Amino acid sequence: MYSAYAGRGLAMRMLVKRAATAALIITTVLFSGCYLLPKEEETLEVPLLQAKEIVYKTYEAKRGDIICYVTAQAKFVSASVADCFFEYKGGRLRVIHVKYGQEVKKGDIIAELDTDALENSKTIQYYNLQKARLRLDNLKSTGAPSYDIKMADYDYRIARANYNSVVDELEKSKLYAPMDGIISYLAKVYPGDTISAYTDLARIIDPLDIRLVIEGDTAKKFKTGMQVEVTIDKEVYEGEVIQCPDDVPPIPADGDTTPRTYIEVEGYEADDKSLGKSATIRFVEDSRTDVIIIPKSLVNDYQGRTYVKVLADGVKIEVDVEKGLATSTEVEIVKGLNEGDKVIIN
Repeated sequence: MYSAYAGRGLAMRMLVKRAATAALIITTVLFSGCYLLPKEEETLEVPLLQAKEIVYKTYEAKRGDIICYVTAQAKFVSASVADCFFEYKGGRLRVIHVKYGQEVKKGDIIAELDTDALENSKTIQYYNLQKARLRLDNLKSTGAPSYDIKMADYDYRIARANYNSVVDELEKSKLYAPMDGIISYLAKVYPGDTISAYTDLARIIDPLDIRLVIEGDTAKKFKTGMQVEVTIDKEVYEGEVIQCPDDVPPIPADGDTTPRTYIEVEGYEADDKSLGKSATIRFVEDSRTDVIIIPKSLVNDYQGRTYVKVLADGVKIEVDVEKGLATSTEVEIVKGLNEGDKVIIN
């Protein structure tokens, strides 16, 4: 009996000892888990983003002078010009007697229309006239009654009128030079072409009476007596306005209403070789001195508002401005900007 109980007690003590050892191992593992479990990653700090500093390119408003010019293109033309055309009738062209650049005198024949039918009619009317004259002379010489003489005289007058009418028609079929000069224009027409009345066939100019002319609306900006700057072949001359549109009647006799300003150039000898050559004309229309000036491109016009962008204490702001004189590149600022203001370049 004693031995059996002693054996069981020994077994129980060994079991308790094993359980205590296991508990110790578990506790050790729990408190030293870093050797068995994966190590947690450290949390990284998120870097802060810094805004990039904006650098503006600016233009400093400054004082200066601004000049506005009126500029126009002119060309050398003859002041004496005559267009040649058949005024009273048209017809089939027979011949042109002149060439381009040819010198002509007043009364020289320029061109002729075909007159074969008129020549035949002239011959008939000539003989009718001679018959009427002979009959009248015969009646007068034989002492015929006054009634017969009177009737014969009427026939003679009619025949003479018919003959003169044909001669006049023949004369109108020839075109004559109305002035001395050279042929500066010749229409591209040929014998046999039908020509209407008032169709320009040729133009005659006086090569010794040459001056500069400005044509179009720009010509209205010039006044007679005005001094202008004239540039010809990169050389600058002084010029004077000798005639402007204000000097011309509202409705010219020739029906041409194109505004024209004529200019004489001092120190430049124009000749027939100058015809058609161009020149640049300009004069000062207005100017300002000691005013605020900035590039024209920096001014914004939007929906009736005029403003510029200005850098003030590092901040971009919009400033309303009032413009004054302006050229193609610069503008005067009358109100809104001060000298030294930094205008942001768009």
